[in-house]
Amino acid sequence: MKILFVSPFLPWPQNIGVALRMNSILTALQLIAKVDCVFFGDENHIKKLPAGVTPRVIKVLPFPDLLKNPFLGQLLKLIPPENREWWLSYLPGFHLFYPSSNKLHKQFSTINITQYDLIFFVRIPTLWWLRWKSQIPTVVDIDDVMHLGLLNSNQSENKFIKKIFKKWHYFNVKIAEISSLSLASAGFVCSDNDAKSLNNRKINILPNIFPDRGQLQREIAVVNSPIILFVGALVYKPNREALDYFIKEIFPLIKKSCPKAVLRIVGRTAVDQRFSWSNEEGIEFLGTVENIDPIIETAAIEVCPMLYGLGTRIKILEALSFGKCVVSTSVGAHGIDLNEHSGLYRADTPETFANTCVSLLNDLALRQSLAPFAREGVSKSYGQDRVNSIINKVVLEVTCRQK
Repeated sequence: MKILFVSPFLPWPQNIGVALRMNSILTALQLIAKVDCVFFGDENHIKKLPAGVTPRVIKVLPFPDLLKNPFLGQLLKLIPPENREWWLSYLPGFHLFYPSSNKLHKQFSTINITQYDLIFFVRIPTLWWLRWKSQIPTVVDIDDVMHLGLLNSNQSENKFIKKIFKKWHYFNVKIAEISSLSLASAGFVCSDNDAKSLNNRKINILPNIFPDRGQLQREIAVVNSPIILFVGALVYKPNREALDYFIKEIFPLIKKSCPKAVLRIVGRTAVDQRFSWSNEEGIEFLGTVENIDPIIETAAIEVCPMLYGLGTRIKILEALSFGKCVVSTSVGAHGIDLNEHSGLYRADTPETFANTCVSLLNDLALRQSLAPFAREGVSKSYGQDRVNSIINKVVLEVTCRQK
């Protein structure tokens, strides 16, 4: 069998959620077929890819530069660079159905797709290529269901104009996501909740996996420590607002019961980003780190106080794989089918969130008893073997049905 893998992203670096998911899919596909890849990006970026990926890349297409668009480009230049991503995400025509330039269509047309038994698309935006209505079976990894993220974001929005705009965009995106599925033979999402939101028989659940760096083979480190760990790129607005919420609403409540509690923050930031909490007592900001493993191991618990956003939090799966208990909002734990018996606690008010953190910080024996169940739950439900099994089943079903 021969498969063409088409993605608007490069599967690197592997500490990013979308890249981790792509690599897990590529690993599974390679077990059953020869895989060729088409990515959007820059030829120079290919040099950064792992050796196992580079030989499979047959074409790299330049992503359309919206700043060069005569009208949109001038409009975007009026917006500060750090805010452009937000505005672009609210332009459905560009965000869901890019790219549309004739140049890219011509480049794609040079690929002889008749040699492939299946085309695997990453994310719905790549489905624009199917305007040719190819008879070749197609599978799309939807991954994050965008309209659910927009719904969560709209509920936390206070500004009236933005709230109306987000609601309009939510309905547009939902219609686009549901109608786009008619172009594919089958689709994947991360969780049962995502599948229900699309209500389509073609949908299959393909969970995200935890980053496996050999921690399952190491002894679990359950430490008597006052450290609470927050992990998340602070260039991402939902992470910034989650951290602000924790520092302002939750951490002071924790400090009342546990004066020695320390909040340790790990996450990428923009060069010029400044934070009002950076010098506050009890807060340690580490920024970007090369090796996060010892930081996770020395923490007592990890927190994920997300108020809105998309997808499965890989950082929760990662922490559980180290045997760490995690306290999260329901939004943060979206798509993860584990509970407190596996070390994952949900808390949606500042009081319950703080009380749960305090209980875990003060109960070393409880954390020790939950640690093996946390690791076991993640390894069984969110490991590469499960992805391999699901991919194999769906791909064989789709290709056999077409024949």
